[in-house]
Amino acid sequence: MKKGYTILEVLIAVVLLAIILPGLIRWVTASRQAQVGSYRSEQATEYAQYVLDSLRELPRASRLIKTNEPVVHNGMNYSLTWNYVNTTSPYAHPAPGAAFVEVRWKVGNVDRLSRLDGVLP
Repeated sequence: MKKGYTILEVLIAVVLLAIILPGLIRWVTASRQAQVGSYRSEQATEYAQYVLDSLRELPRASRLIKTNEPVVHNGMNYSLTWNYVNTTSPYAHPAPGAAFVEVRWKVGNVDRLSRLDGVLP
């Protein structure tokens, strides 16, 4: 009884690997990029929530508008903007006490954004 593989069986295996492997590598790479993008989005949203909660603790007069403030959060660079509607008019739009927090970051040449809206006391 012979042991081992014939040259035809080895060639078929190599051809199958040559067809399947590039697609598998692209799939794994895309999956990793999606995971990293999701993590950055989660971190930005977490930071926006932290800023919104911090604004809640400040007196109304101290809730000034901030625009494009560079921030480093968990080792990542973001740009932070917030706006607070400081009016007592019930007819104001958006509603009095409305706060908008935006955290921006870049992925390559693409701008990303996480925005949270809330009403502060």
